[in-house]
Amino acid sequence: DEAITKMDQTELGSRTIRVNESKPRGEGPPAGAAGGGGGFNAAGSADVKLYVGNLSFDTTQDTLQGQFEKFGEVSDCFLPTDRETGNLRGFAFVTMAAADAEKALGE
Repeated sequence: DEAITKMDQTELGSRTIRVNESKPRGEGPPAGAAGGGGGFNAAGSADVKLYVGNLSFDTTQDTLQGQFEKFGEVSDCFLPTDRETGNLRGFAFVTMAAADAEKALGE
Protein backbone atom coordinates (compact mmCIF):
# COMPACT_ATOMS: atom_id res chain seq x y z
CA ASP A 1 0.00 0.00 0.00
CA GLU A 2 2.80 2.43 0.86
CA ALA A 3 4.52 1.85 -2.50
CA ILE A 4 1.35 2.59 -4.47
CA THR A 5 0.74 5.69 -2.39
CA LYS A 6 4.15 7.12 -3.35
CA MET A 7 3.62 6.88 -7.15
CA ASP A 8 -0.09 7.67 -7.03
CA GLN A 9 -0.91 11.34 -7.60
CA THR A 10 2.45 12.07 -9.30
CA GLU A 11 2.82 14.22 -12.42
CA LEU A 12 3.16 12.81 -15.96
CA GLY A 13 2.79 15.12 -18.94
CA SER A 14 1.40 17.92 -16.76
CA ARG A 15 -1.37 15.61 -15.44
CA THR A 16 -1.71 14.07 -12.00
CA ILE A 17 -1.91 10.31 -12.55
CA ARG A 18 -3.56 7.58 -10.49
CA VAL A 19 -1.73 4.29 -9.88
CA ASN A 20 -3.20 1.13 -8.35
CA GLU A 21 -2.59 -2.59 -8.63
CA SER A 22 -4.96 -3.85 -11.32
CA LYS A 23 -7.35 -6.58 -10.18
CA PRO A 24 -10.02 -8.51 -12.09
CA ARG A 25 -13.61 -7.30 -11.72
CA GLY A 26 -15.09 -8.35 -8.42
CA GLU A 27 -11.70 -8.58 -6.69
CA GLY A 28 -11.28 -4.87 -6.06
CA PRO A 29 -12.24 -2.90 -2.95
CA PRO A 30 -15.87 -2.65 -1.91
CA ALA A 31 -17.86 0.12 -3.58
CA GLY A 32 -16.92 3.49 -2.13
CA ALA A 33 -13.73 2.20 -0.46
CA ALA A 34 -10.38 3.80 -1.20
CA GLY A 35 -7.22 1.93 -2.15
CA GLY A 36 -6.65 -1.59 -3.46
CA GLY A 37 -7.29 -3.51 -0.24
CA GLY A 38 -5.16 -6.49 0.78
CA GLY A 39 -1.83 -4.71 0.26
CA PHE A 40 0.45 -4.58 -2.76
CA ASN A 41 0.67 -7.92 -4.60
CA ALA A 42 -1.14 -9.78 -1.84
CA ALA A 43 -1.21 -12.89 -4.07
CA GLY A 44 2.62 -12.92 -4.33
CA SER A 45 2.68 -12.97 -8.15
CA ALA A 46 6.01 -12.69 -9.97
CA ASP A 47 4.53 -10.04 -12.31
CA VAL A 48 1.92 -7.42 -11.50
CA LYS A 49 -0.35 -5.36 -13.70
CA LEU A 50 -0.61 -1.75 -12.59
CA TYR A 51 -3.53 0.50 -13.41
CA VAL A 52 -2.41 4.04 -14.36
CA GLY A 53 -5.27 6.52 -14.50
CA ASN A 54 -5.94 10.16 -15.34
CA LEU A 55 -3.53 10.13 -18.28
CA SER A 56 -3.51 12.92 -20.79
CA PHE A 57 -5.10 11.92 -24.08
CA ASP A 58 -1.77 12.94 -25.67
CA THR A 59 0.20 10.31 -23.69
CA THR A 60 1.99 7.80 -25.90
CA GLN A 61 2.83 4.20 -25.14
CA ASP A 62 6.54 5.02 -25.49
CA THR A 63 6.31 7.90 -22.99
CA LEU A 64 4.45 5.87 -20.38
CA GLN A 65 6.56 2.76 -20.86
CA GLY A 66 9.72 4.88 -20.59
CA GLN A 67 8.59 6.24 -17.21
CA PHE A 68 8.24 2.72 -15.80
CA GLU A 69 11.33 1.28 -17.55
CA LYS A 70 13.47 3.52 -15.34
CA PHE A 71 12.77 0.89 -12.66
CA GLY A 72 12.91 -2.36 -14.65
CA GLU A 73 11.70 -4.23 -17.72
CA VAL A 74 8.10 -3.60 -18.76
CA SER A 75 6.58 -6.76 -20.23
CA ASP A 76 3.38 -5.05 -21.40
CA CYS A 77 2.05 -1.51 -21.70
CA PHE A 78 -1.54 -1.16 -22.92
CA LEU A 79 -3.41 2.10 -23.51
CA PRO A 80 -7.06 1.27 -24.31
CA THR A 81 -8.81 3.24 -27.04
CA ASP A 82 -12.46 4.01 -27.66
CA ARG A 83 -13.70 1.52 -30.24
CA GLU A 84 -15.80 4.09 -32.08
CA THR A 85 -13.43 7.08 -32.17
CA GLY A 86 -10.04 5.41 -31.72
CA ASN A 87 -9.14 8.05 -29.09
CA LEU A 88 -7.26 7.09 -25.95
CA ARG A 89 -9.51 6.51 -22.94
CA GLY A 90 -7.20 8.24 -20.41
CA PHE A 91 -5.86 5.21 -18.56
CA ALA A 92 -3.40 2.37 -19.10
CA PHE A 93 -2.15 -0.94 -17.75
CA VAL A 94 1.58 -1.55 -17.20
CA THR A 95 2.85 -5.08 -16.47
CA MET A 96 6.26 -5.64 -14.93
CA ALA A 97 8.07 -7.77 -12.33
CA ALA A 98 6.57 -7.26 -8.88
CA ALA A 99 9.90 -6.16 -7.37
CA ASP A 100 10.45 -3.59 -10.15
CA ALA A 101 6.86 -2.37 -9.85
CA GLU A 102 7.31 -1.84 -6.14
CA LYS A 103 10.49 0.19 -6.84
CA ALA A 104 8.60 2.27 -9.41
CA LEU A 105 5.75 2.90 -7.02
CA GLY A 106 8.20 3.82 -4.28
CA GLU A 107 9.47 6.80 -6.28
